[in-house]
Amino acid sequence: MKIQLLLLLLFTLYIQSQHCYHPGMDNYDVIDYNISINLELKEKSFSGNCGITSSILVPTDEFILNASNATLTIDSITLADNHKLKFSHKDNLLLIKLPRIVSEKININLYYNGISDFNGEFSNGGIYFYESDGNIRAATSNQPFFAKKWFPCKDIPSDKATAKISITVPEKLMAVSNGILSNVTQNSNQDKTYSWETKYPIATCLISIAAGEYIPLNESYSYDDGMNFLITYYVYPGYEEKATEDFRNTKKMIAFLENYFGPYPFKDEKYGIAMVAGELTTENQTITSLQESLVTGGGDAEPILVHELAHHWFGNMITPTSWHHTWLSEGFATYAQALYYEYYISKETYYYVMNHFMSVEQGTYAGSVIGKSDTSFWDSFSDRVYFKGAIVLHMLRKVVGDSIFFRILKNYTTNSKHMYKNATTEDFIKECESVYGAQLDWFFNQWVYADTDSIDRPVLTFDWNSKQNENGYDVFVTIKQLSSHIYTYRLPIDISITSSDGEIDYQVISDRGEQVFILKCNSKPLKVELDRENWVFKEMKIQLRIMNNEFHF
Repeated sequence: MKIQLLLLLLFTLYIQSQHCYHPGMDNYDVIDYNISINLELKEKSFSGNCGITSSILVPTDEFILNASNATLTIDSITLADNHKLKFSHKDNLLLIKLPRIVSEKININLYYNGISDFNGEFSNGGIYFYESDGNIRAATSNQPFFAKKWFPCKDIPSDKATAKISITVPEKLMAVSNGILSNVTQNSNQDKTYSWETKYPIATCLISIAAGEYIPLNESYSYDDGMNFLITYYVYPGYEEKATEDFRNTKKMIAFLENYFGPYPFKDEKYGIAMVAGELTTENQTITSLQESLVTGGGDAEPILVHELAHHWFGNMITPTSWHHTWLSEGFATYAQALYYEYYISKETYYYVMNHFMSVEQGTYAGSVIGKSDTSFWDSFSDRVYFKGAIVLHMLRKVVGDSIFFRILKNYTTNSKHMYKNATTEDFIKECESVYGAQLDWFFNQWVYADTDSIDRPVLTFDWNSKQNENGYDVFVTIKQLSSHIYTYRLPIDISITSSDGEIDYQVISDRGEQVFILKCNSKPLKVELDRENWVFKEMKIQLRIMNNEFHF
């Protein structure tokens, strides 16, 4: 086995070991987290307590949580009445013994301390402590299942709850989290505690803390009715001018997203951006983390900022039920980047962005967009999830037409079945078919579910010739799917014929290995083009013909 494959296997096994699900977690629904954490930044350690209020769904005498064995030491666990509970902590699971079978709401308090093993790389998580030139900083990265590395929780995206997060830091630092800042207190050691609170349900993967010598830069987003919400940028000293320039289009981004997807989902709280060290750029609910290296003053981060802000609709408000369906978050936010440039610049810019997504080597996005594993990091966050996910939406737009496509997106984001809850790919398909008025299983089966391991798109050739008739010309267009031995796609595809009279556009459906389409043209055709605007994800092979002992393309 090559060393690269061995390392990949070991890494996959490590990631899978971090994610532990127990069927006993289905016995309850978390209502609220009340997290208090004290950061010891120089020691790269922390201590805390976490209160968890839950509704019991199935009577049980056992309460099961996720908690990392590598980073967390559980000191004690009590009920709300201070009744001490017995527990075992192994394999990243906390198995808590209740004094009796419980069938109603329950409050459990967990007291713990922890250390960090997080080096700040994208594919790991927990609390990242960073010190440089006398500056000490901390920030969290939870996706997909690293929240349990800094607080005990039910670390799955399908159980959303409200949260209170209190962070104690040295006096010179500021601590930032989700929702609104409800209180700031100072203790006898001169440490400060920043208390934040969410009113909206939040998944554990989106709970965030960040601490540093922040300088807050404030502005507000206003509506015509006089309502507004706060926008705050938490920037490191010396970055004020760069951040002001890089973040100057935030309100413009919100206006664009509201136009397509409905009102900003968390306007009763805030939108914020917190600079962080490490590779921690993440769409945490109401408080995007943006890594320090991206704040340049040159606007380089704008596509990323659009992406992370779009997640507040796709991923934060509507959270995938499981990590199999990450494309509902990442694919949609990636597609929003292309829409943003179409909205503010031009349709040609939109095509440029989408063509860039589709220009990769054949097979780069091979495999189902639906993840095979709920535990493999790179299965949930691979290129096919981001970019093929966006390409799927691009192609869907062409299949159903602009007016229906944008109505689908608006209906999906404003449907009370999904808002502030969870969704699956099947939920999105139902929304699509409801608005479109016809089944689209053929489309999603081939572009989302199909698990092709060697190709990620059809390989096509096309050829044409014409023959004059009494009413003009018949144009014979031959389309071959060279990859049909692996997978045969159904492709609604445009054919454009240019003649001296102008241009005629047809749409045909290629769904076999080889087909000949006979199209009409009033005058002699001069040029025939297949999918000129590149709405279909495909690889084109040049058709080589021999005519009169000459090569023709």
